[in-house]
Amino acid sequence: MPLKLIRATDTRTLWDTCADRFLDEVGDNPGPSGFAAHLWLTHRNQRDLLLERAAARGVKGWLGPPITDFRDLHRRFDIRGKAVGLLTRRRLISRVAMRVGRQVGLTDPSHTDGVARGHMLDALFGELLPEGVDAARLKGALASVGDDAFARRRNEWIVGAYSTYLAELRQRELFDMRSSWAAIAARVDEGALVEALGGATRLYLYGLYMTRSRRRLLTSLAAQGDVDVQLFVLAEPETEELCELSDEVEDITGGAVPPAGVQPAPDTQRELAWIAREVKSLLVRGDVCPHQIAVIARSGHEDTGRAYHALRSAGVPCTAVIRSRLTEIGALKALLLVFRGAASGWSYRALRAVLDNAYFETDIDLRPIDHIATQRRVVGLDAWQRRLSELAEKVQPERSTRGKGLARERLRKDVERFAALRAVLDPLSAPRAEGAWIELTLTLLRHGLFELRRRVCEPVAGRWDVVRLDQRGLVQTESLLCEWATLDHSDAPLGVDQWYALLQRLLEANELSITTPMHKGVQVLEAHDAALTPFRQVFVMHANDGTFPQRASAGGVLSNEERMQLRQQGLPLAHRELALRRERALWRAVTGAGDVRITYRSADPTGTPLMPSLMVPPHDPGSELPRTRDPWDDPVTAAQANRLAAHRLFDARTEDSIAPASQDLVRHAVLVAVAESHRDTGHESLHSAHPAYRPNPWNGELRDPRVLAWLASRFNEETMWSASALETYTKNPFVFLVKRILRLDEVVEAEEETTPLVFGAVAHDLLERFYSLLKDDVPLGFDRRAAAAFTEAAAEVIVDREISDEWTGAPLLWRQECDAILVRVRDYLAWELGHLAEKGERPFLIEYKFGDHGGVLIEGVDVEDRPACLRLRGRIDRVDLTGAGPPGPDGSATSNVLDYKSGKTPSANDYVDGTALQAPLYMQVLENAGHHVGIGFYRSLKKGGGKYTQYAGKIRRHEAKYDAALQFALSVPGRIRAGMFEPVRSLRAGRWPAYEPDRGIARSAAQLPAGSRFDA
Repeated sequence: MPLKLIRATDTRTLWDTCADRFLDEVGDNPGPSGFAAHLWLTHRNQRDLLLERAAARGVKGWLGPPITDFRDLHRRFDIRGKAVGLLTRRRLISRVAMRVGRQVGLTDPSHTDGVARGHMLDALFGELLPEGVDAARLKGALASVGDDAFARRRNEWIVGAYSTYLAELRQRELFDMRSSWAAIAARVDEGALVEALGGATRLYLYGLYMTRSRRRLLTSLAAQGDVDVQLFVLAEPETEELCELSDEVEDITGGAVPPAGVQPAPDTQRELAWIAREVKSLLVRGDVCPHQIAVIARSGHEDTGRAYHALRSAGVPCTAVIRSRLTEIGALKALLLVFRGAASGWSYRALRAVLDNAYFETDIDLRPIDHIATQRRVVGLDAWQRRLSELAEKVQPERSTRGKGLARERLRKDVERFAALRAVLDPLSAPRAEGAWIELTLTLLRHGLFELRRRVCEPVAGRWDVVRLDQRGLVQTESLLCEWATLDHSDAPLGVDQWYALLQRLLEANELSITTPMHKGVQVLEAHDAALTPFRQVFVMHANDGTFPQRASAGGVLSNEERMQLRQQGLPLAHRELALRRERALWRAVTGAGDVRITYRSADPTGTPLMPSLMVPPHDPGSELPRTRDPWDDPVTAAQANRLAAHRLFDARTEDSIAPASQDLVRHAVLVAVAESHRDTGHESLHSAHPAYRPNPWNGELRDPRVLAWLASRFNEETMWSASALETYTKNPFVFLVKRILRLDEVVEAEEETTPLVFGAVAHDLLERFYSLLKDDVPLGFDRRAAAAFTEAAAEVIVDREISDEWTGAPLLWRQECDAILVRVRDYLAWELGHLAEKGERPFLIEYKFGDHGGVLIEGVDVEDRPACLRLRGRIDRVDLTGAGPPGPDGSATSNVLDYKSGKTPSANDYVDGTALQAPLYMQVLENAGHHVGIGFYRSLKKGGGKYTQYAGKIRRHEAKYDAALQFALSVPGRIRAGMFEPVRSLRAGRWPAYEPDRGIARSAAQLPAGSRFDA
């Protein structure tokens, strides 16, 4: 009974013929035996369609159904044996290839470890094993390929490695599952087909669009004489190799296949949105059932997952097989983070990533870790624990440190927990052999590293799909590691960085497939799973050149020309032309039934144009979906419905019905829109009285009575103020709220370079020590005595800084920065000493500290002429004297306030809106202490001398802007107690700098266009 081919021009006709003939022949026989026919199918969907058709005929069901999925054929033929594991196979082929390569004098070009990734010969063996090619047949075919010395050694290497691999499998009593097709063919040759079919004398084969790796099996089926075999295929040119199996062909006339529609899309998002819209429209009309619709992608690595989520977002029930690389699974990412942290020596970012990971439960507070990282670069668990302990001792027990939330008791608990953390993480830093690393990783997985196994069982926001993925990922990884542990290992020690790289490659090279719980939804399939399945509606997505058809992979150890020669000699090897024919056959197998619509993308995410597949039928490229707008008029997803409602509100089309998916969400959007209209709009032409510049409920004004009560108690008449805190508020009240009240700082790791703050601190210390040495006898210029004093001061300051606990940057960069600081300060002193001699000025107070006991009371009136006071404390960089005699009310000398600045200095106009307050406040402190005060000013340590920096920002006692500045300062506490924290910069402060909270936090970048925030 020869194999007979039954051909049709379309999938629907082909399927109807196969299903009807099979059901007619099976009849009403309920089984479990005595069936006249048996059916082999390639995919689950085909089995479901057959069962639906049988139910429609009134078939109650079968005991022992005469249907077999191709994946279960080895059970039908009782193909037994212990299958070789994936890692065992990889390492075995790698070791065999290396050993044989040395014997034939050929260096193994693969350079694979044989575990993480397969050897280059593995793919070649995967083509030979299903067709039952033995070593002798391979050797005979290779003898005619290649006539140079290298080719002969390579051929000898291939044949030797293949024969040795087969011998190793026999010796170990293992079975490569890829050879199961050849084993089934051998059983057919032995006459076991009738028994495997339960006595049936006719076999129907459905679902093959090309022979691929089953030519040996099909040849055996064609050669046997016990069972009538009927193979159903499409009448296409690409099925030529199937037609070669039989001389008996039956052609069936079917209906005309309607032309496929083509829809170009500008990007992935719009492509999937269009598909979801069309699918939902079909379901709403009730034209088809969900499982009769298929969304097909060539590859399932990304496209099927994206399509599944797009359909789910549109509320469409769907079914898919989601494929994920193990490195993409959250729980395994967390495991890799631990090894990556150990490989990096536990730097700040690596440690924080582990402590902050949702899969781990360490109970260690991140605030002290962040605080330490902003102070210095810390590497190593020992260093981190030491810094935590030191921080716990420094923190005062009665209050937290600088508002950072670093309470002593909490810190001490963190130190204890960190010690427990170290007990788990410390062993990861020690080198060990490969086998020991495997056992350690298995231990971490089995014991649930930091409660990992418990955490993966807890769904977040009802995402049970994530729970399934995590749990299956852990199980599969444990299975891989267990198999790896049984292999032979080198005793050479591996560092944790090497193990991390090896483990990551292993997880990257393996993937996990999970079927969604629903089986009767819209079918989201890879192309090979949808071939020859008669769906009523088919959407073929991402039909771009290079994607469908897929580009043929490189030939590997054999060139494409050599593969073509070997194919002609009967060796079942693929080549580029054959691969392209298979792709065309697959295309026709998925587009040969139902109403087919094809989409492709016209550009990639970077904007590079993309071409449609050559198999996409002619169409109008101008029908591409809009690039710059979404089709909101017919919303499909909840997000689109909400955006449509907001769009209609914006257009003020009140006659139209507004139907958001979430009314609360749209109400919130309206509220936010009102708030945004009262914030900074970006228009400089707005009047200064516009709400965008003044405190209001939408613009920084706090009104909650409990909050106001707390502010009143926190900022009362006994509160100690600094000039810099007052200036922070007058420049931008919102920044004061964020930094001084809420104590929210951006977590910024300590820089490798010396920061400007360190420059300023070192420069201040240098000037303090220099003038302290020479204050009583200041040189008239930078002479030898000044140089000696400067050298002495520099040595003391640099040594003190280096032995202190303060981070100054990387040692090498710090040394370079030290030289730069010394040069700048020396240049500044060379100018200033001459300037002091010329002006008759002399330093009097150096780093004058005031207000330690109760603060210096500043009294007066605020901008509304109400009595006000504040207590000030701080440090004045320098007080200089002019005129003869002592300072004070009885002396003739005048005290002038000097404040150093590292860079930019305030100007004289910065006092008119409160942008600058330091100089007048310090002058008032001296006056309260009995000094006769003259002026206050600033000098830049970086800009050098000159007429613009001698007395920058000069202000005189009792001039109008001096009194105004004091009023502004006295008004700050009252404004704070009133809850006024508008995100608006003062006029003279300039635009928002990069280091202050941006629009993402402040929701504004406003700057007063005129006047000050204290104006009525």
